[in-house]
Amino acid sequence: MAVVKNSNKTKLNTLLSKIKHNPDLLKQQSLTILQELYKLYHPRKSSPKTKLVLIIELSYIIQSNAYGVLDKTTIQALRQAQAKSIKSQHAKDPTTNTSNPRPKHTLTLEHGTNLKRIFNGREHQVQISITGNKQVYLYNNTTYNSLSKIARLITGTHLSGPRFFGLTNNTNNNSKSITNNEFKQ
Repeated sequence: MAVVKNSNKTKLNTLLSKIKHNPDLLKQQSLTILQELYKLYHPRKSSPKTKLVLIIELSYIIQSNAYGVLDKTTIQALRQAQAKSIKSQHAKDPTTNTSNPRPKHTLTLEHGTNLKRIFNGREHQVQISITGNKQVYLYNNTTYNSLSKIARLITGTHLSGPRFFGLTNNTNNNSKSITNNEFKQ
C-alpha cells in the first residue's frame, strides 16, 4: 500500500483543485497519479487497478462532493417505489415463481424524469419514457430498453446502468437528489 507523503499530498491537492474545474484532466493522468488521488479519498481502501475504473470512481467522488448525496428520506422513497413496483409486477404475472424470494430488481421512475451524468467532461442526459406499461430510455434521440446499454455506449465498457446513473444503493451512498423530475448525477 502506497502512503502519500505531505509534499506529494500538497501537489495532489493542487492537481485535484484543477481537475474539479476541468474533469478532462483526469484522462491525462498516469495510473499511479490516479491511484494516489484515489488514496486521498480512501486512504485505507485498495485502489482500482485500471485507469478507466479509477477515472469513473474519481469522477463520481468529485461530483458527489460538488452536488451532494441523497438524503435518507429520498432513499427510503426510492426503495418503497421499487418494492411496490416489484409487488405489482408479481401480482400481474401469474407465471411468477413465488418460491424465488429475490425477483429481478427494477426501479420504475416517473415518465419524463431526466437522468444526468457528467462523464469525461461531457454531460449525458437520459429521459425516462413509459410506453404501454414498459419503461424505456431516450438517449441521443434513440430509444433503449436498458440503462446498462446506454452506460456501455458512454463508457465503452460493461457497467451497471442504474449504478452508473447513481440509482442503486452502493457502498458509499453517494448520489444526487431528485428534484422537479430531474436526477442529476
